[in-house]
Amino acid sequence: MAKIPKQIVFIYRSLPVLSVIHVIIPVIMWLNKSTLVASIKTSSPGLSKAQIASYTNIALNAGIVFHLIFAFAFIIMAKPIFKGSKKARTRLTIWLVINSLASLLSFYFSPMFRIVIPPLDVFQLLLVVILWMPRPSQSFFKFQAGQARD
Repeated sequence: MAKIPKQIVFIYRSLPVLSVIHVIIPVIMWLNKSTLVASIKTSSPGLSKAQIASYTNIALNAGIVFHLIFAFAFIIMAKPIFKGSKKARTRLTIWLVINSLASLLSFYFSPMFRIVIPPLDVFQLLLVVILWMPRPSQSFFKFQAGQARD
Protein backbone atom coordinates (compact mmCIF):
# COMPACT_ATOMS: atom_id res chain seq x y z
CA MET A 1 0.00 0.00 0.00
CA ALA A 2 1.23 3.46 -0.91
CA LYS A 3 2.12 6.00 1.75
CA ILE A 4 -1.01 7.95 2.60
CA PRO A 5 -0.56 11.62 1.65
CA LYS A 6 -1.12 14.25 4.33
CA GLN A 7 -3.98 15.66 2.24
CA ILE A 8 -5.88 12.38 2.51
CA VAL A 9 -5.12 12.14 6.23
CA PHE A 10 -6.53 15.66 6.61
CA ILE A 11 -9.74 14.65 4.82
CA TYR A 12 -9.95 11.44 6.86
CA ARG A 13 -9.72 13.48 10.08
CA SER A 14 -12.11 16.15 8.82
CA LEU A 15 -15.00 13.82 8.07
CA PRO A 16 -15.74 12.93 11.71
CA VAL A 17 -15.59 16.65 12.54
CA LEU A 18 -18.19 17.35 9.84
CA SER A 19 -20.28 14.50 11.22
CA VAL A 20 -20.21 15.96 14.71
CA ILE A 21 -21.22 19.36 13.33
CA HIS A 22 -24.16 17.71 11.59
CA VAL A 23 -25.25 16.12 14.86
CA ILE A 24 -24.90 19.38 16.79
CA ILE A 25 -26.87 21.55 14.34
CA PRO A 26 -30.29 19.91 14.95
CA VAL A 27 -29.70 20.19 18.70
CA ILE A 28 -29.02 23.91 18.31
CA MET A 29 -32.11 24.23 16.12
CA TRP A 30 -34.21 22.53 18.79
CA LEU A 31 -32.75 24.65 21.59
CA ASN A 32 -33.35 27.82 19.57
CA LYS A 33 -36.80 26.86 18.36
CA SER A 34 -38.06 30.37 19.19
CA THR A 35 -35.65 31.84 16.63
CA LEU A 36 -37.04 29.47 14.01
CA VAL A 37 -40.60 30.44 14.94
CA ALA A 38 -39.71 34.14 14.68
CA SER A 39 -38.10 33.56 11.29
CA ILE A 40 -41.23 31.80 10.00
CA LYS A 41 -43.47 34.57 11.38
CA THR A 42 -41.33 37.24 9.72
CA SER A 43 -41.20 35.53 6.34
CA SER A 44 -44.93 34.66 6.33
CA PRO A 45 -46.83 37.14 8.52
CA GLY A 46 -50.30 35.88 7.54
CA LEU A 47 -49.90 32.41 9.03
CA SER A 48 -52.02 31.22 11.94
CA LYS A 49 -50.46 29.91 15.16
CA ALA A 50 -51.30 26.36 14.09
CA GLN A 51 -49.64 26.86 10.71
CA ILE A 52 -46.55 28.37 12.33
CA ALA A 53 -46.34 25.42 14.73
CA SER A 54 -46.75 23.00 11.84
CA TYR A 55 -44.07 24.69 9.70
CA THR A 56 -41.74 24.84 12.68
CA ASN A 57 -42.12 21.11 13.29
CA ILE A 58 -41.59 20.38 9.60
CA ALA A 59 -38.42 22.49 9.56
CA LEU A 60 -37.09 20.84 12.74
CA ASN A 61 -37.87 17.30 11.57
CA ALA A 62 -36.46 17.93 8.10
CA GLY A 63 -33.34 19.44 9.67
CA ILE A 64 -32.87 16.43 11.93
CA VAL A 65 -33.23 13.95 9.05
CA PHE A 66 -31.06 16.00 6.68
CA HIS A 67 -28.21 16.50 9.15
CA LEU A 68 -28.21 12.93 10.45
CA ILE A 69 -28.06 11.56 6.91
CA PHE A 70 -25.02 13.72 6.20
CA ALA A 71 -23.41 12.82 9.54
CA PHE A 72 -23.80 9.13 8.74
CA ALA A 73 -22.60 9.54 5.13
CA PHE A 74 -19.43 11.36 6.15
CA ILE A 75 -18.59 8.76 8.79
CA ILE A 76 -19.03 5.78 6.49
CA MET A 77 -16.95 7.40 3.72
CA ALA A 78 -13.90 8.07 5.88
CA LYS A 79 -12.46 4.55 5.73
CA PRO A 80 -12.89 4.02 1.97
CA ILE A 81 -11.30 7.44 1.34
CA PHE A 82 -8.37 6.45 3.56
CA LYS A 83 -8.01 3.23 1.55
CA GLY A 84 -7.96 5.14 -1.74
CA SER A 85 -11.34 4.19 -3.19
CA LYS A 86 -11.98 6.21 -6.33
CA LYS A 87 -15.71 5.56 -5.99
CA ALA A 88 -15.65 6.90 -2.44
CA ARG A 89 -13.80 9.99 -3.66
CA THR A 90 -16.52 10.61 -6.26
CA ARG A 91 -19.32 9.93 -3.77
CA LEU A 92 -17.78 12.15 -1.14
CA THR A 93 -17.40 14.93 -3.69
CA ILE A 94 -21.09 14.65 -4.55
CA TRP A 95 -22.12 14.62 -0.88
CA LEU A 96 -19.96 17.66 -0.10
CA VAL A 97 -21.30 19.64 -3.05
CA ILE A 98 -24.93 18.71 -2.29
CA ASN A 99 -24.39 19.66 1.34
CA SER A 100 -22.92 23.03 0.36
CA LEU A 101 -25.80 23.76 -2.01
CA ALA A 102 -28.38 22.74 0.60
CA SER A 103 -26.74 24.91 3.22
CA LEU A 104 -27.06 27.87 0.84
CA LEU A 105 -30.81 27.33 1.00
CA SER A 106 -30.60 27.34 4.78
CA PHE A 107 -28.60 30.53 4.61
CA TYR A 108 -31.29 32.15 2.53
CA PHE A 109 -34.32 30.94 4.51
CA SER A 110 -33.05 30.94 8.08
CA PRO A 111 -30.86 33.50 9.80
CA MET A 112 -30.01 31.08 12.62
CA PHE A 113 -26.80 29.71 11.09
CA ARG A 114 -25.74 32.54 8.78
CA ILE A 115 -22.49 33.04 10.66
CA VAL A 116 -21.56 29.35 10.38
CA ILE A 117 -22.66 28.44 6.87
CA PRO A 118 -20.12 30.41 4.76
CA PRO A 119 -16.98 29.12 6.53
CA LEU A 120 -18.40 25.59 6.64
CA ASP A 121 -19.18 25.70 2.92
CA VAL A 122 -15.72 27.03 2.13
CA PHE A 123 -14.22 24.23 4.24
CA GLN A 124 -16.29 21.57 2.45
CA LEU A 125 -15.39 22.93 -0.97
CA LEU A 126 -11.75 22.99 0.13
CA LEU A 127 -12.08 19.27 0.89
CA VAL A 128 -13.36 18.72 -2.66
CA VAL A 129 -10.34 20.57 -4.05
CA ILE A 130 -8.00 18.55 -1.83
CA LEU A 131 -9.62 15.32 -3.02
CA TRP A 132 -8.91 16.11 -6.67
CA MET A 133 -6.26 18.76 -7.21
CA PRO A 134 -2.99 18.13 -5.37
CA ARG A 135 -0.69 15.67 -7.10
CA PRO A 136 -0.31 13.51 -3.99
CA SER A 137 -4.09 13.03 -3.87
CA GLN A 138 -4.27 12.24 -7.58
CA SER A 139 -1.40 9.77 -7.33
CA PHE A 140 -2.84 8.13 -4.21
CA PHE A 141 -6.19 7.38 -5.82
CA LYS A 142 -4.56 6.28 -9.09
CA PHE A 143 -2.18 3.92 -7.28
CA GLN A 144 -4.87 2.49 -5.04
CA ALA A 145 -7.16 1.83 -8.01
CA GLY A 146 -4.43 -0.33 -9.55
CA GLN A 147 -3.97 -2.29 -6.31
CA ALA A 148 -7.50 -3.42 -5.58
CA ARG A 149 -10.97 -3.40 -7.06
CA ASP A 150 -12.96 -0.29 -6.34
